[in-house]
Amino acid sequence: MNIIKETEVAYMSENTSRSWISLARKGLTYEDFALLYEMAPYTLQEWGGVLGLSDRSLQRYQKSGGRFSMSVSEKLLMIAHLFNRGAEVFGTRERFFSWMNKPSAALNHSRPFDLLDSMFGLQLLLDELGRIEHGIVA
Repeated sequence: MNIIKETEVAYMSENTSRSWISLARKGLTYEDFALLYEMAPYTLQEWGGVLGLSDRSLQRYQKSGGRFSMSVSEKLLMIAHLFNRGAEVFGTRERFFSWMNKPSAALNHSRPFDLLDSMFGLQLLLDELGRIEHGIVA
């Protein structure tokens, strides 16, 4: 499975949601996570903070080949979706990740990256991408 390809949808349909629920229940692997890790300019320690796991735990997943829990898998799927939407809205991944690391007035002067640790934060970021896409500035 390619987590990046699976999440390349502009908006989630019922079929997409059902597919992602199934993937999350099964649990994503470290290889799925590695696709995001290699794409994004974040360290293993930063990813650990986002996922609520230590970098040591992430390394154990890598070595064991085990599957992440449903909650971690859901978060990874939503982050992959966010990254795809961001690249689409900003035109390139580089510009999107630049936006992710700068404080935003629309997000109460938080860096978008700092909201990745919460499902509510992920939804807030997706909503903000929608506003940016439609030219609605805070």
